[in-house]
Amino acid sequence: MIVSKDHPLANKTAVTFRELKDEQFIIPGSEFFHEQAFKQMCHGAHFRPHVLFRTPDIHVIKAMVAENLGISFLTSLAISPADQVTTLDITDDDQPHFRLSLARRETTLLSSNEEKLWQLLVKQGK
Repeated sequence: MIVSKDHPLANKTAVTFRELKDEQFIIPGSEFFHEQAFKQMCHGAHFRPHVLFRTPDIHVIKAMVAENLGISFLTSLAISPADQVTTLDITDDDQPHFRLSLARRETTLLSSNEEKLWQLLVKQGK
C-alpha cells in the first residue's frame, strides 16, 4: 500500500485493509494482477472501494499518490526509493500472495536493460 508523505496514514508503518474503507483509491487497470488482489482484499474487508482513477501507467499512479490525490495498492516491487511515497504494510492474515516465475534460455543474449531487469528480479527473488 502506498500513500503520500503528507497523508494522515504516512506516520504508520502498517494498517489493516479495513482501515482503508473511507479512502480514495488510484489503481492499475484490469490488465494488471493487482486488480484481482485488490478486489479480494476489499471483499475480505467488507467494503466497496471508492476508486478515483484507474490507469495502466504505474508512474502516473505513483505521481498521483505523491500529490495526495488518493492511495494505491501496489506490490513492493513497483516502488523505488526515488518515489515520493510512503509504503505501508498490510497486516491482514488472508492477503493474496504474488508469485513471479522467471525462465530464460542460457543461450539468449540480453540487452543491457534486459540484463539489469533480470538481475533485479533474481535478487528480489532470493
